[in-house]
Amino acid sequence: MILSDGKPGHLNQSLGIAERMAEMTDVEYVLVEIRHKNKLRDDLLRVLMRFLGWAPIPHLLVRSLLIWSLTPESAAEIPVNEEFDVILSTGSSVAPVNLLLKKLIGGRSVVSLRPSPTGISWFDLVVLPRHLWPKIRRRNIFRAVGVPNRVTPESISRLRERIEREMKPPPRPRIGVLMGGEERYNTIRIGTARRLIDALRSICRDLDGELFLTTSRRTPDEVERLLEEKLSAEPRCRMLALARRGKGDIKDAVPMILAMCDLVIVTEDSLSMVSEAASSGKKVIILKIDRKTRRTPKRMKMYREICRRCGAIMCGVEELKEKIFELGKGVEVNPLRDSEGAAREILSQLIGRG
Repeated sequence: MILSDGKPGHLNQSLGIAERMAEMTDVEYVLVEIRHKNKLRDDLLRVLMRFLGWAPIPHLLVRSLLIWSLTPESAAEIPVNEEFDVILSTGSSVAPVNLLLKKLIGGRSVVSLRPSPTGISWFDLVVLPRHLWPKIRRRNIFRAVGVPNRVTPESISRLRERIEREMKPPPRPRIGVLMGGEERYNTIRIGTARRLIDALRSICRDLDGELFLTTSRRTPDEVERLLEEKLSAEPRCRMLALARRGKGDIKDAVPMILAMCDLVIVTEDSLSMVSEAASSGKKVIILKIDRKTRRTPKRMKMYREICRRCGAIMCGVEELKEKIFELGKGVEVNPLRDSEGAAREILSQLIGRG
């Protein structure tokens, strides 16, 4: 059973693991969306399960807690009379529900990322990226490098073959850009965006290549306006998908870019986009953008590990052209396979099918 909080980034982590499990053995999964009545009940349930996650709770009380916290529609969707080997979730709001369902219907509890404030102690397996590894090894931790996702080199290769068969694009170098934006540590200021656009235009001219670019909901609006102004009429820009402005095919933009491009540039603010790019088997540049604080994000540990293991490069806009030509000289690429590793761990350690 996959519990979803309705956030695509979280759901993709769980689906990435479940899909790899299904490829390895006869695993089927059911998707259940969890919705709380309000934020207060969500938060109280998290705190409660932090302290009672270990305890044997009577089934009647478990059902009462679920009815108390969840909307009637959400509570009714949970298949409480069926048996499951694994209950899998990503996100803090679904973690306590995961633990309660384990007590109610059995199965092993698995979470991706560290749910707050529920913590990781009471779950059978927790999938943690490099920057969240605890200092002391724990038996219930799977030590991933990035965050699990649905991208594999094989799926990307199949998509590329289909696109090339249907569209027959010219054989040119293609550069993809996955642009994030505003978050706790980073942003993209208008000056940085201007320099990036100029650098990308220059690189595409020098390589006689094409540009594929998409933004996210966190990309500042003024940056999207600039991108539209500068690139919508640019003949070398084959894709411009602007999330906030609703321009382009946003839903399929990331897989399209990963499939069609020889090199992918992804801004440092997004753990999920960096992990997807590194899982694709393509050459990857993690692009430094503007910092909002002097504090170094913990995720830099993850990025350094991705660079070491996968052959990715991290640089700023000023170094971009140099690093792209450096990657073009035959750097060895090793894709991340965190979803596959987590799937194998669940199958072998929790349900005995490895």
